[in-house]
Amino acid sequence: MIDYSKELKNQQMEIEELLRQLKKRERAYDKLPEGVIRVTADRGKHQYFFRKEGDPKSIYIREKDRELVCKLVQREFDRSAMKKLEEMRGVLTRFLKNYGVNAMANLYENLCEGRKAVVTPIEVPDALYVEKWLEEHRGEQNPYPEQGKYETEQGEYVRSKSEKILAVRQSIGSIWGC
Repeated sequence: MIDYSKELKNQQMEIEELLRQLKKRERAYDKLPEGVIRVTADRGKHQYFFRKEGDPKSIYIREKDRELVCKLVQREFDRSAMKKLEEMRGVLTRFLKNYGVNAMANLYENLCEGRKAVVTPIEVPDALYVEKWLEEHRGEQNPYPEQGKYETEQGEYVRSKSEKILAVRQSIGSIWGC
């Protein structure tokens, strides 16, 4: 099973960095009045209305106060973004706390030997995989005889005529210093 915890922790660090940036930007909004912006459209143009906290009436913001509108709308967006990022951070934190990539292997490993003998694991643990592989691929099973039947000029035995030719070329190469 692939371990995604490293990627998730990187994502968590990225969320932390975005939260730091938003908190830094939040300081610039200290002098703005608290309230809510309402946006309407009239004849294809946007109109902005501001309502202070606790005030039942909205105030129309004129075109000349466009910079104020931008700051107020940006503040609302940043606060919504911060809330969403904090929610995502909480979800990731809870997930990483409970996430265990080796949970299935550990489930099998924690069984007693009697149960392991009769259970087929969903995910094969490394030790069991190695054991099965060694059973299937036993060493010392070379189908070719160790003792060759062709003798080289140096008195060595090789298994094929091709090996004999290579041995001759090797000895010539060593004579000529190649």
